[in-house]
Amino acid sequence: MTPTPSTSVDLHTPPKTDLGPGWGQSLANGALGPALLHLVTARAGLGPAEPAHAWLDAATRAPVSSHTDGGLFCGITALAYVLHTTSAAHPTVAVLDEHIDTLARHRLDAAHTRIDRGALPEVAEFDLIKGLTGIGAYLLARTPHGRRTAEVLAYLVRLTHPITHHGEELPGWWSPNAPLSHGDFSGGHANLGLAHGISGPLALLALALRSGVTVDDQHTAIRRICTWMDHWRAPGPGGTRWPRWVTRAQHRNGNGAETNPALLAWCYGTPGQARAQQLAAHALGDHQRCAMATHALAACATDTAGMAALDGSLCHGRAGLLQTLRRAAEDDPTTTLEPHLRNLEHQARGAPCTGTGFLEGSAGHALALLPSTAHTTGWDACLLTTG
Repeated sequence: MTPTPSTSVDLHTPPKTDLGPGWGQSLANGALGPALLHLVTARAGLGPAEPAHAWLDAATRAPVSSHTDGGLFCGITALAYVLHTTSAAHPTVAVLDEHIDTLARHRLDAAHTRIDRGALPEVAEFDLIKGLTGIGAYLLARTPHGRRTAEVLAYLVRLTHPITHHGEELPGWWSPNAPLSHGDFSGGHANLGLAHGISGPLALLALALRSGVTVDDQHTAIRRICTWMDHWRAPGPGGTRWPRWVTRAQHRNGNGAETNPALLAWCYGTPGQARAQQLAAHALGDHQRCAMATHALAACATDTAGMAALDGSLCHGRAGLLQTLRRAAEDDPTTTLEPHLRNLEHQARGAPCTGTGFLEGSAGHALALLPSTAHTTGWDACLLTTG
C-alpha cells in the first residue's frame, strides 16, 4: 500500500497491550479498523497480509464479546464484519454467526416488547452504530435471505409506524433522550442522521429492496420516512439540507428546525442523509428524489468553506465525504458527481485524523484513499454507503 500522510508506522504495528476496555474488538476506534485496512489492501494485492494478522491477533487478545449491548462497531458483530468483508469463506465467521443470531434475536425481542408497551425507543435500539440497523447491515451482507435478516427489516418497518405518547402522535423513531454529548432536550428528539438517526434505517431498507430482499410494507416504510424528511428539508441554491434532529417544540410547530452545523459530515450531515435519499429513490424508482439527492451531494463537493472546517476522518471529515460521493457517483446516471472525486481525494489527502481507528482515525482515512480496486470489497457497507 502506498503510504498516505495518515498511514504512519503505528498503523502497521499494533500496541503490545490494549489501549482500553473493548479496544481490541472496536471497529469504531480500536484494533479492528487497522485490521480491516490491511485485510482490504492484501485482498486487493496492494500490500502484505502480515500486518492484518498482527492486528487481528491484537483484536482477539481478550475473549470475544457477545454482550447484548454490542452492535456493528463493537464486539462479535464487528469482528465478524471485518472477516466476512475480506474473506467470505473464513471458517471463524460461521461460529461467530451463531452468537450474532442470538444477539439479534435478543435485541429484536426487546424492541418489539418496547413497541408493544407504547414506549419511545432509545436511539441505540435502532441506529447504525449500536442498534439493529447496524446488526441488520451485517446480516444483509452475510445472509441476505436469512430469517433473522428479514426479522430485522420487519422491525425497521414497524419502527416507522407513528406512536402516540402522552396523547401526542410522534414518529416511531422519536427518542426520549438528548442526542449524544448534548444537554437537556425536554420532550426528546427525532434524529435525521445516518449514524444515529432515521437515515440509517432508510438506507438499509432501500439497500435491501434494491438487492431483492423484501418484507411486507417495505415500500410503504421507505416512503413514510422520505415524506417525513421532506417536511424538514430546506431547499436552496446550494442544494437541499436537513437538520441533525428535530426537537419536540419544533415538531409541534411544524417548523423552526436548526441550520445543520455539521453539513458535510457523513454521520449527521448532508452526505449521509442525501445518500440515504438517493438509495431510497433508486429502490422506489423516484427520479425526482434521485435528482434532488444528487444535487445535494454535488453541492457538498463544492462547499469550500465547509470543507475547510473538516478533519480527515470518515465519520465527520473529508474521507467520509469522499467515500459517500464515490458510492453515490457509481449510482448516478447523469455523471454529475464523478468530476468532483479527484478534487475530493486531493482535499482528503493530508487532512489530520485522531488516532488509528476506523471512524475518526487514520485507518478509515487510508481506506478511503485506496485505489479503485480496493473498493470492490465493499469495505464501507458498515457506513451504509454501499451494500
